[in-house]
Amino acid sequence: MKMMKFALGFMPHRRWGNILQAQFLEKPADRAFFSPGEYIQNDEKTAAYQRLSPMQREVVQLLDAYNDRKLKQLFSREKTVKQFHDKVDEARIRDHIRPYIEKYLYRALEIARDCKIDVFVKEKNGSSIFPEDFISLERQAVLPYFYFRYDARLSYALKLTHKESRLEIKDTALEVVSSMPLAILLGRSLYFVRDIDARKLKPFLTRDEVLIPPHVEQKYFGSFVRNTLRDYPAGVEGFERREVESRKKARLTMEQGMHNRPVWILEFQYREHVILPDSSIARFVDYRNEGGRPLFFQYQRDWEWEEEMKRVLRECGLGSRDERNYHLKTAGAEPLFDAINFMNQLGTELRDAGFQLRQRLQQPYFIGPVNLEIESRDREDWFDIYGKVSFGEHELPFLALKDHILQGKRCYPLPNGELAILPREWFSRYRSLFEFGRIKEGRMWIHKQHFSLVEGAVREFHSETMEKLEKLKQLGSIPAQPLPDQLRARLRDYQYEGYKWMCFLQNHGFGGCLADDMGLGKTLQAIAVLLRAKQEGFSESPGKAKEDVAAHASGTSPSAKPAPSVKPPRPARPASSGKPPRPARPQGPGTGQLSLFSAETEAGGAGSAQIEMKSKPCSLIVVPASLTHNWYRECSRFAPDLRLCMHLGGQRNKMLSNFPYYDVVISTYHTVRQDIEKMADFPFYYVILDESQMIKNPSSKLYQAISELNAAHRLVLTGTPIENSLTDLWSQINFVNPGLLGSLSFFRNSFVHPIEKWQDEAREEKLKQLIRPFVLRRTKMEVAKELPALHEQVCFCDMSDAQRRLYDEEKSRARNAILENIGEVGMDQSSIMLLQALTRLRQIANHPALLEDEEEGLDSGKFTEVLRNVENVVAEGHKVLIFSSFVRHLELFRKVFEERGLHYAWLTGSQTRRQRDEAVRDFQENERCRLFLISLKAGGTGLNLTAAGYVFILDPWWNPAAEMQALNRAHRIGQENKVFVYRFISSDTIEEKIQRLQSRKKKLADSFIRAGNPLKELSEAEVLELFK
Repeated sequence: MKMMKFALGFMPHRRWGNILQAQFLEKPADRAFFSPGEYIQNDEKTAAYQRLSPMQREVVQLLDAYNDRKLKQLFSREKTVKQFHDKVDEARIRDHIRPYIEKYLYRALEIARDCKIDVFVKEKNGSSIFPEDFISLERQAVLPYFYFRYDARLSYALKLTHKESRLEIKDTALEVVSSMPLAILLGRSLYFVRDIDARKLKPFLTRDEVLIPPHVEQKYFGSFVRNTLRDYPAGVEGFERREVESRKKARLTMEQGMHNRPVWILEFQYREHVILPDSSIARFVDYRNEGGRPLFFQYQRDWEWEEEMKRVLRECGLGSRDERNYHLKTAGAEPLFDAINFMNQLGTELRDAGFQLRQRLQQPYFIGPVNLEIESRDREDWFDIYGKVSFGEHELPFLALKDHILQGKRCYPLPNGELAILPREWFSRYRSLFEFGRIKEGRMWIHKQHFSLVEGAVREFHSETMEKLEKLKQLGSIPAQPLPDQLRARLRDYQYEGYKWMCFLQNHGFGGCLADDMGLGKTLQAIAVLLRAKQEGFSESPGKAKEDVAAHASGTSPSAKPAPSVKPPRPARPASSGKPPRPARPQGPGTGQLSLFSAETEAGGAGSAQIEMKSKPCSLIVVPASLTHNWYRECSRFAPDLRLCMHLGGQRNKMLSNFPYYDVVISTYHTVRQDIEKMADFPFYYVILDESQMIKNPSSKLYQAISELNAAHRLVLTGTPIENSLTDLWSQINFVNPGLLGSLSFFRNSFVHPIEKWQDEAREEKLKQLIRPFVLRRTKMEVAKELPALHEQVCFCDMSDAQRRLYDEEKSRARNAILENIGEVGMDQSSIMLLQALTRLRQIANHPALLEDEEEGLDSGKFTEVLRNVENVVAEGHKVLIFSSFVRHLELFRKVFEERGLHYAWLTGSQTRRQRDEAVRDFQENERCRLFLISLKAGGTGLNLTAAGYVFILDPWWNPAAEMQALNRAHRIGQENKVFVYRFISSDTIEEKIQRLQSRKKKLADSFIRAGNPLKELSEAEVLELFK
């Protein structure tokens, strides 16, 4: 049976000398020697290669690196290996080819030593290998030791020590297997010699010591001897070697690295010696000739200190892969500027730690401490900002940086020719100061409405004004405000917070935007503020205010716009102590309220002159036309002490001179736009815009007209301050606080484009910082705990002019026909005619298009108002159920939704069960589906639509039970959302009269539920009243 062994053999090569080859050796059981097998090739397909272990394969791969074919490719352009062998010269072999071979050969020998792979030496190929042919690979390295002696002559010797025994090399058959690193074959042992190469060994193969000629001794002392004493263990005799203390420092030099990115080069300097961190030098030796005698000073490298220096760099934010080239761990878009800013910020710390900071850049940059000191002082309506900047010894005023900050230029030239780099954070922190501040006489003036900018820029700035204004950031920190005594409502906690916020704005001369979700009571909060204004009156210049009001009452112009302020508030009453709603006062003379539909209300009529003129201007509420009567009703209900005026209708011009006699004037956007030339100079106390997104277009005539209104205080109310673009926000904020967001062009360039086009988070955060104190928004979810599970509200809608004319014509025709029919056949036999007449009036009140015989083109006030509310709810991210008794009515909305690209679900009685289920699933699960159009009958039972937060009932009628079934589709047990229910009723129509009858006659409401024909319970007089 044969034994197989993997082994490495030294074989002579005709040009390269001895090289290693790998092969399997075979030894029959009856023989004492091995027979050589074939050489193992680096080929995974061969059977021999497959038998190798991982380490044996690595050795084969190393040896394959210097096969003749690869050497030819590396070192020759000859076509064949033979031509390469024949033409290569000895110098090329010595200087290039042999060192290349020895690099791989040495590594293969190390693996053979560590893995106990047999190695043999054979002078001839093909002969048998006997046990004495194998050599041992010594694991312990051979250590060199030099010895210098200086007497009359300088000489030195080299000793090799192995296992504490001297290794004799003179006059031996020592063979150098690898020159560098050094490996020698001596006898049957192969030694690995540490630190020296074959050149230092060669002289001692034939002699014991080397004598240095006298004429080169000094040169030897300064070079060879010094370097040897530095790099190797050595002994000296005949001259002195002193151990001295090392004087050391770390050098950090900034340079331009690859790809134009800065890099810091770390070096260590020991006295006069500068090394890189990865240097292998362990000690330093200096030579000096004193009086003809050589003297050497020796000092050790401080490895512990060097590690401490590296640690300091890491903790300062620098990283390195090789511990010599360092870079910023977080690289920005401007790496050079970031690097210099890093040096400016941490330079002092690095110098204190022992670093010498240097730069090798094309342009000299300032590297040193950078300081900016900004201070501020309070003025009446302004903050006075001033400060100075210092770059080392160079000082300049803060205002000198204006152009650089606004233009984003970080390089600031200093008088000495250096460039100072402005820290990046200065641009975000101080840019807004220069954008919104006014510079005069070397000072910057910032209006107090920009207090958040001052706070962010001036650190540790404390002032009485700032402390007050900071309360706008936290509603809970705003001082309590007493509620008006005559307020007939109990405010919820969040409503009281809104009331306090608006009062605080008023006290400090600011306007605000109340942007609560639809249904959270923005109207009530504003009414409370208006009632407070009536009760508080002026605390400054009341005579002047009265003079301006009187001027308008007499038809003359005021001398100047008033600058009202508010008296100090009375001791605050907690929000929960607001008075509960009381029954509304009866309407009529002497109550301060005019009849809702009287001519005096809309035109100012004769009755208004009898009211005592007040001592301060009235307030103006501007609303969409569809909301005028809602506002009138809400003011009458919650603040009956307010004297109200509706500035509407064709006779309204007579009303202007009577404004001073009222507390609140209610008008529409359209009316104000038409009358602005006459209204612009009137000194209103408050101007409040409801649905203020109406002025979102700053280039519109409406916005321009509204902006001309003269008011001491301004508020806007909206659930959707931003519908399409941030420009919408600018229009509304600029109305309440002119200049807060700068000019429109500035706002577009500084905020709209960066945020909408480039998603600039820094600009977005700056915009939020500016508007946060003056915009208050609460969503349903945020105040859910305070809301009832089901909140119901009636929305009164004014019909359009054409719709009103059609309705009045139909009502007159129906009344005459019904009177005639009752006279002929009696009341009981007229019920069908009555129902038909009521249905036609009801259809017109909803939309004239519901009449089959009506020509197209007529619009509907209710339709417009419902669409406006739909847009608000969808913009706020909510879902809404829209119920109607008329499928045709739903189809009108369906058409608009499709034109506007709004996703909706649809359910009527004509759909199959499958279609019904799909519609419900779409609404409940699809985030895009926010609208569900449902006929009242089809939505009565079997639906679970708890995703809805709002329910719109388009045409309330006389069957509350049917409506409650619809409401229960959204308001179910387990419903997490609060549900807001809106019933839309056209003002002064059959719908409103039916609602009044229901509230006045409970038995009538019950009969509507019980009876199939509710008209049976009505008297002839009551029926005719419906058509009056």
